[in-house]
Amino acid sequence: MVTTKRQRNANHQPTAASTLPPSLPRSMEEDLLRSSGVAPDIVIGVDEAGRGPLCGPVVAAAVFIDRDTYISHGICDSKSLSDEGDREMVYEELTSNKGVKWSVGIVDNKTIDNINILQATFSAMAEAVTKLVKCGKKGLKYHILIDGNKTPAQLVMHITRILQSA
Repeated sequence: MVTTKRQRNANHQPTAASTLPPSLPRSMEEDLLRSSGVAPDIVIGVDEAGRGPLCGPVVAAAVFIDRDTYISHGICDSKSLSDEGDREMVYEELTSNKGVKWSVGIVDNKTIDNINILQATFSAMAEAVTKLVKCGKKGLKYHILIDGNKTPAQLVMHITRILQSA
């Protein structure tokens, strides 16, 4: 019998929220910004998926969460959510919350073959950030937190690299 993802998730009992891994504390975000000497209006987090595709795209997401928005299912690393039901629960909370703004950038496998995976990742990150910034108010100062040890040259903003999870 073939079942759909939605049918499988309908029968799933998600992990209790208290057992999900904690999110990056806002205090760490503030410490990073204080040490960089930047006082931004908006902090955007950026991460990618698909750095090892054989035939698929690389995708990057850029996310901004309003200061007074509470996310009950926090995470530091999506890889820590091994259960599909837990991932769906977090996805639903993030995408339905008006205090969460997000965008994605996608670079296809043909482009990856032409420019290499690192440059494709940078392109996807830049696309995601650019789309998110275009939706915001003009004149704001942005600071980007990127998961990784390198930064895209296409982004001419203040950037802090996050080299390990909190």
